[in-house]
Amino acid sequence: MPYIGNVPAEAYSQVSYQDLTGGSGTSFTLDYPAGSAGEIEVFVNNVRQEPTVAYTVNGTALTMTGSVAATDDFYIVFQGKAEKSGTIPEKQTDGTYVFPNAVDVTGTVTSDGLTADASGTPASFNRTDGNAALLELKTSGSVRGYIGADATGSTVFYSGAAAERLRILSSGGITFNGDTATANALNDYEFGSWNPRLRGDVAEPGTLLIGYGRYVKVGDFVYLDFAFENMNTTGYSGQVQVDQFPFTVGSTTRRVAVGSSFNAITWTDQLILEVPAGNTKCVFNNARSGNAWNAANHSAGATRYIWGSVSYTVT
Repeated sequence: MPYIGNVPAEAYSQVSYQDLTGGSGTSFTLDYPAGSAGEIEVFVNNVRQEPTVAYTVNGTALTMTGSVAATDDFYIVFQGKAEKSGTIPEKQTDGTYVFPNAVDVTGTVTSDGLTADASGTPASFNRTDGNAALLELKTSGSVRGYIGADATGSTVFYSGAAAERLRILSSGGITFNGDTATANALNDYEFGSWNPRLRGDVAEPGTLLIGYGRYVKVGDFVYLDFAFENMNTTGYSGQVQVDQFPFTVGSTTRRVAVGSSFNAITWTDQLILEVPAGNTKCVFNNARSGNAWNAANHSAGATRYIWGSVSYTVT
């Protein structure tokens, strides 16, 4: 967005500081390495020392020309190391600016983990038992839930004090409400459109007809539907088939009585959609009481309609 004036500041910088008061002698260790004596300001009893004359520096090694007493007020300002601060400095009554702490907490490390306190105990990282490392979430001192990992490498989510609600298995997939079985894990969810293609097992036109369809896949289960509406099926003969499924059928053949048409298929009694195992298609069959299956064939011509929906598993 255009604006008039200077670019707003996204961050401010502050220099690092090290207090060496209490040390004595000529050799000291800096918190940060310096490339030259001019990158730091050295103060003894609030008097700035002359670089290379009163002191020299080599990385983190500071060498003073004269000996510093333990009672001297001795400190370093790292002018060559400005730090980026994400907080805006607060202007004081005397006109100076102070960088406030972004987070004011105290930390206690115990054998169970790290506890961070800021007005009560809102959060702590604990090993709640011998097999799990959990982040404990609290409000007003009461446990509201946990997030963490267990010995299997799974990520777990708890609500309340101890009720597991969701688990992301280390092998992949999601289980619910304490279930840890891989076989029950939800490992996929998707939906979308696909391009059903009309086929005939005896003859087909030079250009195959493409309809429209939608699908939903939840884990290993697939549901899809398709439609060919107001199409000219001239050139097709033999058994009606629809292919280009978005997912390959698993090891079990499915038969479902949900196919239908309007003057596009020759059929009697009951029209059945069969989903052959290991394929990406379905075929239309006739089912007659007391008789064997037989193919439902094309009744080719103009303004033909075919609808269908099937469900199957990919395993």
